[in-house]
This record gives sequence, structure tokens and C-alpha cells, in this order.
Amino acid sequence: MIRNLLLLMLLNPLLVLGQQTISGTFSPAEKYEWGILYRIDPTSTFYTVDTRFQEGSFSMEVDSTQRPGMYRFVYGIPTDVNNFDLIYSGDEDIILEFDEVKGVSFIESQENLMWENYRSSIAELNGNIEKVYAEGQPDGTILTALFEGGRTIQDAFEASSKDLLVGHFIKASRFDYPTDSLSKANYQALMMKNYFKYTDPTAAVLQNSRFIYNRVVDFIKNGGDLDMVAEFLAPTHPEYRKAMLLSFWQQLVLDKRSDAANYLSKNHLVPLARELNDSVLVDALLKYESLSIGARAPNFSYQDKNEKTRWFHDLDGAEHFILVFWSSVCSHCLKELPQLQKHMQSIPDGSYKVVAFGLEDDIYNWKNETYRLPDFLHVPGLGKWENETGKAYDVTKTPTYFILDKDKTILAKPETYEELIESLEANQQE
Repeated sequence: MIRNLLLLMLLNPLLVLGQQTISGTFSPAEKYEWGILYRIDPTSTFYTVDTRFQEGSFSMEVDSTQRPGMYRFVYGIPTDVNNFDLIYSGDEDIILEFDEVKGVSFIESQENLMWENYRSSIAELNGNIEKVYAEGQPDGTILTALFEGGRTIQDAFEASSKDLLVGHFIKASRFDYPTDSLSKANYQALMMKNYFKYTDPTAAVLQNSRFIYNRVVDFIKNGGDLDMVAEFLAPTHPEYRKAMLLSFWQQLVLDKRSDAANYLSKNHLVPLARELNDSVLVDALLKYESLSIGARAPNFSYQDKNEKTRWFHDLDGAEHFILVFWSSVCSHCLKELPQLQKHMQSIPDGSYKVVAFGLEDDIYNWKNETYRLPDFLHVPGLGKWENETGKAYDVTKTPTYFILDKDKTILAKPETYEELIESLEANQQE
């Protein structure tokens, strides 16, 4: 027993020497209590180590078994917002500072300081190039000098980072600045054409980071061609490619670029998902497309006052329709629908008609509530969240609003009652 303890004591210093420390301070100290470090893998993140803050300071030891690469430091909820990435080489300690306004900055870490300095140098250079082009008639001599400066910066950082992990990211960020002055249009076209020239999407060190994702998102936001994105990712493993394309699709959805999201889905993501037999993803993508702005809303049947079956697409009597999914046991609905009824009374007849689709478990309670809303066309939907029409419209909360034209084409999908009223008032002013 004693012999084993002595052996452990002898080995422990060796284990400690194999560890690297990440430490630093967060400000304001009272807002931060904990931090978690995750290793970034191609399609996910994995827990590595966590720490508790002491008056804004923290220190964590990363086990020597953790591979070098890009890691994510999470410091709050929601985790997808309250985080930053850092390069962990396994060969150095990292000391950083985090400020609520300024973000993260590194005090000690050759890898991270070089990446930080490289990005700021390139950003400053590109900003100066944009300023020259903004003058309308750019000075060719100044542009040529700036382009030469860009090549010098890139070469210098590549040489300095040759034996470092960060060198992979610096080289993958390279852009061949032109040797001669170009018009703004030609310069931008050259940038987009060669955007991925030095980025190898199959490189493990790049896949084990957010580098490829961030680079493609910037490309798309700058008007980059989605087919070019798919071509860039073509050499990668199908599962990785699916994960990346899905991430870009989700970003387009968040940016409310439904046309671009549906183009990416139809031409690249859906075919790939089918190839991988991912029917769940295919169904989700097709449902989003069917509910996008400009699509014709899903049809459904209902019983009129004479108990005759009618179809929503055949409903007429107005230039526009408001379809609202609600419930008689939803407190927000019971507040907002009477307000909507009152607002509709100020709109000229024939402009709008409200169809109130009740997602219900109890038909009797729903019936009683409809008497308070006599101006609406009421349709009961038993089964509540399992109701087929509710599922076809992807309703996950009540109330949910849709604004449609007379042909039942989706014009808007207001997230709140306030957005609904803003949309109605904007349409009236047109």
C-alpha cells in the first residue's frame, strides 16, 4: 500500500507537467460564475473541463490527453451566444481577459495572439481598401500599394506561424491581392471567385473548428453563390457535408432569407438527405418550404354553418385573410383575439377576413369562447397539438398568425400580435 502511494506521488508531478492551464479574468466579476471548455469536433462539441469563478478570476487545467485544436469557452446561458473560441496547442498556457463590452483578448498565448493580430491586421487593411473605393474614383497608386501591403502581411504571418497550429488557419485565410489596380466591381468579383482557393474543407484541423462555418457564412452574407458553397464542400464526407449545409440553411432561415434557404434545400440539402436516408430532415425541409413567404398555404377542410364540407382554398369574400391558430385555454389567445376583433372593425369591409382555427381538446369550452368572437370564421381542430392541420402549419405555440392573399398565398408570418398589427397597417398604407 505504502509502495503504491509512493509510486503515485512520484508519477503525479509528471502528470501535472503534461497539463496546460487556461486562466484569466472576466469583467464585471459579479456577472460571471462558471466556465466550461468544449472541444470542437466536425459536427459537434464535447465537454472537456469546467471551472468556478472566484471574484471574476478562473483557472482550469486541460488534461494532456486532449488533442490540440480549436476549443469553445462557454460562460453563460444561452450557450450559443455566451461563448468564444480559442486555439489550444497543448504546448503553452493561455492567459486571457474577457470584458462584457470588448469581448475576449489574450494576454499570453503565442497561438491566440498571432491569430488575433493577423485578423486585426487584415481587417484594418481591407477597411482601408474599402475607404479608397468609397471615394468613387479610387486612386490606383494607393490601391496598388494597399494590395502590396496585403501580400506582405499575409507572407509575414504565414512565415511566423509555419510551425504553429494557427498557421493552418492563417494559410486557409489567404487571398491573392491583385498586382494592379482594379475597379471595385472587378475587385469584389475576384474576391468571391477565389474565396475558398486556399481553404481545404477536408483538413481535419479546419473541420475541428468553426473556421469553415464562419468562412462560408461570411461568403454567403457578402452575396456568395450557394452552388459554389456546395461545390466547395463536395470533397468532404457526406455526413459532415450534411451538417454544414444544414447549419447554413438554419442561418439563412434566421436571417429570414427564405428564398435562399429553399434554394439551398431544394438543390443540395434535400438530395443529400435522401441519399443518406434522412427522412426526418427531408420532411422538415419540405415543410419549411411549404410554409415560406410566397408559398400557397396548406389546404384544409371545415364544416360551414349548414354542416357542409368546405375547403379553405375555396374561401372567398375578402382580398386578404388572417389565419390564426389559437386555443380556448390559452391566456394569450383570450387576450389578443378580442383585441384583433376590435381592430378589424376599423378596417374597410372586404379587405380582411379572420379564420380562427382552434386547437382544442374540449369542443364545448371552445364553442363557448367563440360566442365572444362573432366576427371570425371559426374552425375547430380537435387533438390540439396532434391535429393534422396544426401539424401541417408547424404550429408549436398559440396564438400563431399567418397573413394570406385571396389565393391563400402566404404574405407574412408575424411572430407577435404587435407584428401582426404593424403588417396590417403597412398593407393599408400601400
